[in-house]
Amino acid sequence: MLAKRQATRAANKIEKKRLEDEHRRQMLIEHTAIGREISARQASLKILEDQKPIREVFAKLTGLTLHTEEEIVSVSVPVPDICGIYFLVHNNRVVYVGQSVNVPARIGHHKTSRKTFDRVAFVACQQEHLNILESLYIHILRPPLNGDSNKRGLKAAPLSMEDMLKYLSPAYVLARSGTYKVVRHDGLVLRL
Repeated sequence: MLAKRQATRAANKIEKKRLEDEHRRQMLIEHTAIGREISARQASLKILEDQKPIREVFAKLTGLTLHTEEEIVSVSVPVPDICGIYFLVHNNRVVYVGQSVNVPARIGHHKTSRKTFDRVAFVACQQEHLNILESLYIHILRPPLNGDSNKRGLKAAPLSMEDMLKYLSPAYVLARSGTYKVVRHDGLVLRL
């Protein structure tokens, strides 16, 4: 009986030690996380205190308030990769039509080119529709900065006017028959 009691005490002692070690480990994790948070907050506070004189001078000179980095980051958004057709506009006229799988980047590239424009617009679309949609806009708008195809004064586009008519004619015939208002042709939805 004495041996059994001693074995139980030894097992209880081992379990107590294990629980104490687990508690100590958990407290260390919590204190480390809290410690990191406190350190980060103290660093942010120091930055704000260091910037305070500059912010005050700026406010007195301009009547404006500078935003903190935290405020700027909290309202920031990811830069979108927009696939679509874009339009460069100058003096209230579309001067160029282009396509890109990343419209903002492509427009940024045009800022460094010799194309003159003061505004931009775009139409988002799926990548498989880029050629047809760009071609339609080029043939309809005839923007001066898009090149000429040297065929009867037509503009150069991914699809010629003849190819577009071949592409669109089955859909056009179905829509004009009065039976269909929306026609799917090669995945493209046409509303006529």
